[in-house]
Parts: sequence; structure tokens; C-alpha cells
Amino acid sequence: MSLVFRRAVLLVLWCLFTSTGCQTTAKFQERMISAYDRGEADEALSQLECLADRRDNEPDITSLNRAILYLLDFRPESAIRELEFSRKRLDYLQQVNVTEQAVSALNDDSSVAWIGHDFERRMVDNLQVIASLIQNDDDVFALASRGMNGVFADERILNRSRTAVESNESETVLQSDPVPARFAANRMTAWLAAASSSERILDADVTDRLMQQVAVWEPSGNTGTDALQTLGTRSSRDSGTLQVVTLAGRISRWKSKQIIPTTAALLLADRVLSVTSDNSLPPTNVPVRIARPVRQHYQPTFLTHISVAGEKPKRGRLLVDLNAAAWDAWQAGRDQQIARAVVRRVVKKGVVYGAGNALDVRGGSVADLLLNVAGLFWEAHEQADLRQWNLLPAAVEVVQMELPAGNHRVNLQVFPSNQQASGIPADQVELPVTIEDGRNTFVVCFRPYSRLAGVQCSRPADR
Repeated sequence: MSLVFRRAVLLVLWCLFTSTGCQTTAKFQERMISAYDRGEADEALSQLECLADRRDNEPDITSLNRAILYLLDFRPESAIRELEFSRKRLDYLQQVNVTEQAVSALNDDSSVAWIGHDFERRMVDNLQVIASLIQNDDDVFALASRGMNGVFADERILNRSRTAVESNESETVLQSDPVPARFAANRMTAWLAAASSSERILDADVTDRLMQQVAVWEPSGNTGTDALQTLGTRSSRDSGTLQVVTLAGRISRWKSKQIIPTTAALLLADRVLSVTSDNSLPPTNVPVRIARPVRQHYQPTFLTHISVAGEKPKRGRLLVDLNAAAWDAWQAGRDQQIARAVVRRVVKKGVVYGAGNALDVRGGSVADLLLNVAGLFWEAHEQADLRQWNLLPAAVEVVQMELPAGNHRVNLQVFPSNQQASGIPADQVELPVTIEDGRNTFVVCFRPYSRLAGVQCSRPADR
């Protein structure tokens, strides 16, 4: 009895200790996010390094956040190295680790290495291309082509899914139907690949096919791409294209939510239990705790406009809504997440009952009470997996303007979307740009809220 009592006390103390540690980690994380929102890259990096020293820190998420801050701090070469390292790590971690899976069955989903959702991994590729474009690296075309390999793989998967539904006589899906929002980042990948290939005169047909891909991955089903057609060699003679890419807002947070297991989730859980153990799934409708993003489609409260002397001003256009991607990704994986939570509950109860039988604990005794209390604490300590790429933008906007080759001064203005008629911008900045004949010049802006927190321009190509 004393042994069971000591174990129960240790379990309670461990829960309290880890809870305190999580609060400290959350403090550094909030400070980092606040500094990022203010555009203070140095302060955000300082808080990030404090966060990286924590034992409960997620190193892969920290690395991705550091890459974003490097971009904000005008250090694209450092961002490229960080993103390449993260990409290799996430590719490696996608392999199934049996030990992690076993620990997860006794703890929660956070015991498994974080690999992000598909759209987050696609954005790793996209941001690496963006950083390379700023530097005007020779690797841009190769990086963009590598990203398209994943896009073509998703296209094959989606086509197989459509074929399977079309074979069902009760429902028909047309090939022209919009793709699920969780694939939205593929649109940015295709656009970046088109931009990189458009500077190659002999690759006009490649650029055309890539622009068709931009239309294919439009989640709203709108296949018109006329506003995104001005690229590199498509400009007029002795002209080039100014491309302003705005990383707007910050992706919505994930929160913990209790939810009643769905029929589909219970079927999945029963299948998992039948494969991994002799236990059967008892009838249950007890809520389980899962992670869910705050449902929030990106609202373009502020839009970035560009204007150059003698040219008609241009306004931004939404390229990717990552909040919608996050919500759709959660819906697609919801039943699997619930099923895992149900399986863990069954396994934990089985462990507690097995411990009671092994210790020959009599029902109604003090030892039985303590064992049940320890089991309740064990179940209560389970947390929803709220890990996410904190500094990922909520959306990506693009503004394009064809300009004569030469030096120009570009005025970037942020207008409240409901007050454009007033003519008073919420924030603005002017910067010099060099336009080259038949080439793209990229300007990357960070706009967490109304103000432009960071603006940088790609350097001219070396001749």
C-alpha cells in the first residue's frame, strides 16, 4: 500500500512540475510573438533563444520560427540555412518511430515528434524560395522545381481521390471542382516556380504550364489568373516586373477542445485496438480532449498597395489563405486524432486495472482508492497537442507592376480595406528598386497587423 501511495504522490508532483515548466515556456513564447508583431527582430530572436534553452522546447518549431525572424531581420542567407536544416529534419521525422508511438499510447500526441501539417511543410519550401529570390541566388530555379515535385505528388493523390468518389453511383465529383483548402500552399509553390522560370526565354511553355497550376490550386475554384500573369519575360520590351510579396498577419492559434467521439473515430479506434492488442473497445460517449485551430478565415482588413510616379497604383491580391488551410487540415485529420485519444483512454484504464490485479488490491480498500486517484490524474494530465509553427503568416498577398528598366522609387502603402476611399494610408514606406529588362524584382514585406514591420528588396543580378 505504501508503494502505491508513494507512486501516486510522485505522479501528482510530476504533473505540477511539468505544468509550471509549460507556463514558463509559454511566457517566453508570448514575448517572442509580441516582439515579432512589433517588428522588433532582435528582441524576438533574444526571446526565442531563451525559449530554445528550455528542456520542453520543440527544437524543430524553434528552428522554423528562427528562419522567419532571420527574414524579418534582413538575413536571407541565415534563413535559407535554417529552412534547409528544418526541411531535412521534417523529412526524416516523417518515418514511423515505434518507441514514440508506444510512449504516445501511454501519454498523449505530444510524445511523437512534431512534423507539422502538409501545408506547413510546403511553406518551408516556399519561404526558402522567397529567401533565395531576395538574394538572387542561382539555386532559385532548382529550389522551386523541388517544391513542385511535392505539388505534382499532391495532384496525383487528389486525382485518385476524385476517381474513387466518381465511381460511387450516389455522388459525382467533377474534375473542375475546387481543391480542398489544405492544399492552398501549393498555389504559392506553383506561382514561385512560374516566376523563376519566366526569366528563361526558352522556358515560355514551362511558365504557361506552371501558371495553369496556379489556377488549379485556387481553393475558391476561381481559375482566372489574369492578375498574376505579369512575370519576367512576359513584360513589354525594355521592361521588367516588380513583385511585392506580403506575409500578412499571423496564423490562428490552436486550442484545446473537448469533443464527443464520432462514429468514424470509434471505428478507427476499434480497428487500432484489434490490431495492437487483445482489448476490445467498450461503448463510450465520454468526451476526449483534442487540438483544434481557431476557425478564422483570413480577413484582408489591411491591403498593401504600390505606386510609382507616372504609373497607375496597384492593390494587393490574396495568394494563399493559411488559416483556411489549417482549418481544412484539422477537419481532414479530426477522426484520426479522436481515435488516438480514445485508444489512449482504453490503454490507460487497462494499465490501471492490470496494476490493481498484479498488486492484489482489494476493491474498496485505501490502496484501491489511491490507485484509482493515480489513474484519474494520469488521464487528466493528458493534453491536446497544441504545437504549431507560431510565426507562420496567416496569408500571403501579391502585388505586381510592370515598370520600365531602370531605377525607381516605389511607395508601399497599407490601406484599411474598408477606408480606401479616404486616401489616408495606415502605414507607408518608400524604397528604391532596380528593374531589369525581362526580369522580376522582388520586394518582401512583413505586415503582422496594420504596419509594415519589415521590407526588403532583392539585389540586382550580377552581370
